[in-house]
Amino acid sequence: MHESYSNVRYFFYKRKLTKLNEYKLLISSLFIFSLGIFIMGVLKNLFIGLFIYALLRIVIGWFWLVSSICLNSVSTNSNKATIFSIKGMITNLAFILSDPFINKTIYHHNIFYSYLITGFFLFILAILTRFQHSKAIKRSEENVYFEK
Repeated sequence: MHESYSNVRYFFYKRKLTKLNEYKLLISSLFIFSLGIFIMGVLKNLFIGLFIYALLRIVIGWFWLVSSICLNSVSTNSNKATIFSIKGMITNLAFILSDPFINKTIYHHNIFYSYLITGFFLFILAILTRFQHSKAIKRSEENVYFEK
């Protein structure tokens, strides 16, 4: 089941998302995700929140797919396992570090307040990622050895 789902996602990527710049797609996905989370916190409506959550699951799906494809393209066979284990470790650390804060926020306020905070932090992360990407592009124009 999971393998066929991956094949469908990869087919969708090859058909639709290949035409777009991978890094811009990742950054715009992060912006869309932060905006959706923030809207869920502002509107406080269950049905609208479920609809936005369903849309955000699609964004998360292509975000992880494109990030895996980007990591696959820059890694070699000798370091591929290391790169993907680092990706998994960073993801797990993000959950470990954010869970106590989010749970405390939900306990003292409500879940919608935690959505507002999460959306705000993700938006800041997207802005910082965008600036880092712009700086890397400028450096690549100056340095002939810098690759994608």
